[in-house]
Amino acid sequence: MPLKHVSTIYPDELDRLASLRADILITHEAPGYHQNGFELLDTLAQSMGVKVTVHGHHHDNLDSSDRWTRQGFKSYGVGLRGIKAIDADGNATVIVPGELDVQRDFRQKYLDVFKDVPQ
Repeated sequence: MPLKHVSTIYPDELDRLASLRADILITHEAPGYHQNGFELLDTLAQSMGVKVTVHGHHHDNLDSSDRWTRQGFKSYGVGLRGIKAIDADGNATVIVPGELDVQRDFRQKYLDVFKDVPQ
């Protein structure tokens, strides 16, 4: 297997994961709320009955709360080397802000622009 595919999730693995139940799904990539995220991760989280997703790849701490009802779960990104605490109700508190949170705050506007677009 080529090294670049060691962490690839193949369709059979996706199907197996979708048959499992979980409260929290931690992924490298972002779910569909993020401009560079994947709707497929929304579908996986919904299939698993997930209450919260957490991702890190884009190092963004964006507010996606306007989409939580439509998604069916809460979603959080963690900033670069940031730390978040998530309680039993799925509410997050930033313990250590990500190193790029201030510089990347402009990315929130992309999420805000599309928050009212039907999906």
